[in-house]
Amino acid sequence: MEILLKQNDTDKEMIEIITEDRGNKMEEMEDRIDLSVRVGDLELRSSYEFKEVFEIVQWFKESKHCYTIAYWSFKEEDGYELGFVGDRPFKEEVNPQVFMFLAEVGQRILDFRTKE
Repeated sequence: MEILLKQNDTDKEMIEIITEDRGNKMEEMEDRIDLSVRVGDLELRSSYEFKEVFEIVQWFKESKHCYTIAYWSFKEEDGYELGFVGDRPFKEEVNPQVFMFLAEVGQRILDFRTKE
């Protein structure tokens, strides 16, 4: 899958681009964003199982299992901040270009959300 974003795309345009018919989804429901953008074995997603979580996960090849490599936490004074789980984002199996792309997309979506 190829998602083309330009540096000068507005946040709203960027959100529309990644949510077009590409198997990705983002829906806003009353202050809740359901988000899933997968590129290769990495996925940017939201989860509401226990509490609101925005994360990037690494999928095991040929498996239905994944593990979190990075996540966003909300800081009242600063907005959303990306944190790593140990050194997982720097492991050999993680594609650094895809990781940075998903991290940027996630940060832009969450920054856009806090501006509204």
